[in-house]
Amino acid sequence: MAGLSTRCALCGSVFEASRSDARYCSDAHRARAHREAADSRRKTVTELLSRAAMIRDGDETAIAALRRDAERLLAA
Repeated sequence: MAGLSTRCALCGSVFEASRSDARYCSDAHRARAHREAADSRRKTVTELLSRAAMIRDGDETAIAALRRDAERLLAA
């Protein structure tokens, strides 16, 4: 079976994929993309926790905004 020509989701180079669901040109790029996504999620969670610590006196508007952002993060 011939490989499918596709673009790497990380670097954009064209490569011959051995699977129809391949997204990366190498294991190194797959691992790097995974690490970058995890770092991004950690940063977002840290920002949400920082915002939560700053909410004073039950500010319902701030709490609702924080809840929406947390739900958006969980859905990703």
